[in-house]
Amino acid sequence: MMLITPKTGRIKKVLLTVALMLVMAGGAVAQNIGGIGAQLIPDTTGGFTMPRIFSLVKGSPAWDSLKATDYIMKVNDVSCKDKSIEEIVALIRGEVGTTVRITTADTKQGARPREHELTRVGMNLGPAADPKDAFFAACEKEAQQMKRKGATILKSYNSDCGSFFFNFNAGAGKCYIKITTLADATDKSGKGYTATARVFDNEHENEAVTLSKLDSKSGAGGIATMEGSATYPHDCVGTISVHMEDESRCKAMYVLVWTMP
Repeated sequence: MMLITPKTGRIKKVLLTVALMLVMAGGAVAQNIGGIGAQLIPDTTGGFTMPRIFSLVKGSPAWDSLKATDYIMKVNDVSCKDKSIEEIVALIRGEVGTTVRITTADTKQGARPREHELTRVGMNLGPAADPKDAFFAACEKEAQQMKRKGATILKSYNSDCGSFFFNFNAGAGKCYIKITTLADATDKSGKGYTATARVFDNEHENEAVTLSKLDSKSGAGGIATMEGSATYPHDCVGTISVHMEDESRCKAMYVLVWTMP
């Protein structure tokens, strides 16, 4: 295509725009543009946005080095805070065979940061995986990683709905509870959703532990997590009850209950 304009500055601007589109396409147009094999979703809780990994392509550079649920804090020393997923993907993707430095952490606040240098490879950029399927797969992978660290999984539960109630065999000692939700990233209403969870044994409901309140009201959707622990002095049955104030915003939920030796 020929560009005819009396101003050379405009030519440069148009070419720069085309180049940016090629990078963001990630290989859809330019075959030498590759990636690392990680699908991202925005975590919008806590007043700011940070990208979180929710799916890894098996056999990819990301699969070997990163883990699902990692937060990406920086790409080549560029902070990812409050950037869109499209902006971050554009930073990660580049020419096949070149390297990109990714700084990850366990939390969006930056706990336990780790730096990885990954080589970009050509990726099959077909239709994206179903977000709910990828979400549940990432949660299951996290549970398996915890088991390898010595955790005893007492209960795992996944659901497409918001509110739920279930019992689990807790035994004596401390158990840990993590509830992860996937919000509707297409809903731009800004209403968001909130959830609370109470944990107690059937004999001492008055001593219930209330998990930290989960709050996702930005309207951008994404993954949000609340977690806590409860100590049971005797062998007993634990109970978890979650009520969603706006179930229409919560598209998927995963609950994990475990103990550590």
